[in-house]
Amino acid sequence: MKKYRPPIVCFLVLFSLTSLVYSQSSQLKSIAVLDLDTRGAISPTEAGTLTNRLRSMLVRTHKLNVLERGKMEEILREVGLQQAGCTSTECMVEAGKMLSVELMVGGSVGKIGRLYTVDILLIDVESSRIMKSLSRDYRGEIEGLLDLMGPIAEQLAAFVETAAVKMLNSGSLTVATDPAPADIFLNENTLGKSPLTIDNLLPGEYRLRLVADGYAPVEDRVVIEKGKASEYIVTLKKLVTVQIASTPSAAALFINGLPVGETPYSQQYIAGTRLDIKIKMDNYLDWTRQEIVSRDTTITARLDFYGGSLAVTTTPPQAEVFLDDHRLGFSPLRQDNIAAGEHLLKIVAEGYAPVEEKVAIDVGKVVERSYPLVKLCTVSITSTPPGAQVLIDNEPVGATPFRYQVTAGTKLSVTLRQQKYRDWQQEYAVTSDTEITAELKKKRSPWLWLGGSAVLAGGGAAAYVLLQKEQEKGPAGSTGFPRPPGRP
Repeated sequence: MKKYRPPIVCFLVLFSLTSLVYSQSSQLKSIAVLDLDTRGAISPTEAGTLTNRLRSMLVRTHKLNVLERGKMEEILREVGLQQAGCTSTECMVEAGKMLSVELMVGGSVGKIGRLYTVDILLIDVESSRIMKSLSRDYRGEIEGLLDLMGPIAEQLAAFVETAAVKMLNSGSLTVATDPAPADIFLNENTLGKSPLTIDNLLPGEYRLRLVADGYAPVEDRVVIEKGKASEYIVTLKKLVTVQIASTPSAAALFINGLPVGETPYSQQYIAGTRLDIKIKMDNYLDWTRQEIVSRDTTITARLDFYGGSLAVTTTPPQAEVFLDDHRLGFSPLRQDNIAAGEHLLKIVAEGYAPVEEKVAIDVGKVVERSYPLVKLCTVSITSTPPGAQVLIDNEPVGATPFRYQVTAGTKLSVTLRQQKYRDWQQEYAVTSDTEITAELKKKRSPWLWLGGSAVLAGGGAAAYVLLQKEQEKGPAGSTGFPRPPGRP
């Protein structure tokens, strides 16, 4: 007698089975299969047939979630990606990302004589890593290639299943360097050269060391987590060699404030490192230099016996600088290795007043001097007639025509003096080049002619008295007065 089972019970059983199947399916790795490349060995139609057989065999393993052909072609067509010729890792990874799958299968079929060769690649899309490579050779009729697809599918599925199980209890680490390759050490164990993916690592912390010739070694700690794929990507820093020597040698060397030994010295630094170099030696001045090393560099320091430095600036610049009558150059400048003591500093610039100052140089110190130069103005003095004596502030300085330079803003009292001419005098405040032209006037005669007679100019009263006497004594010419010079 059959037992009655209510419909609701059947429904629950069916629902449970469906959920179980879906749960198992969702845990499977998603995979897509690209059409095999023919390489001219078989037709595209034959290649499509082999690809479909491989896809069907992968589905039958029940170990992979295989993307159906129609769905795959629809997606690739929408993004404009062609399957034909997509056999490189880069192309397959790009296709996998477009299809949103975890694994990609692709490959090619070739032929040499009567021998067919089948090459299959299994690629992890996320890491762009070739997980498995299979090669099979077949001699016979072309349809025999179909029989190879089953074993290939089984082997790929088994590999993915095993890798998944291992991944659940372990992790992986992908190491990439720029430039590559670099030797990879994990807990001091040599694993190979970058780029490299290390699978089946137990969870925990590891010491990672990367070594490449000509580059600074990298040391770091990485943490591997259960069931996770970790990445360590680093740009290596180039090393350059710095050699430092001094004259005399055996001087104490300090780099970035720390003692590192004596000269000569050789060490490697990361390119771009800034070095503050100081060299010290008894009875010699400290030698310092800043260097950003970008390539192999040789530095030679010549140490100078006791002395100091002088830094000179002027406004305007480009004035000639002399120290103890030795020309140093044009301002602004800094002169090192000057003997300690007092020195005479001179600054000369055309059109400006020269500067002289005594400066004291101390051992190991920099004396700074800044000078605003005072502009010179040219005073040109001419007279009519020429040859007049020129007095500046009552001091004789020459004769006209005369040129004289003074600093801008100077006040001058100019006097011109010449026989038979009246003195000419004028005050000036000189602010620019100035031309002074003076027309001298002759002195007046001391004689006065009155009524045909000459008298000495002694004032109005004297002239009146003489005129009265002249009128009392008679006509002009009978007074008996002496005749002035030059009169008949």
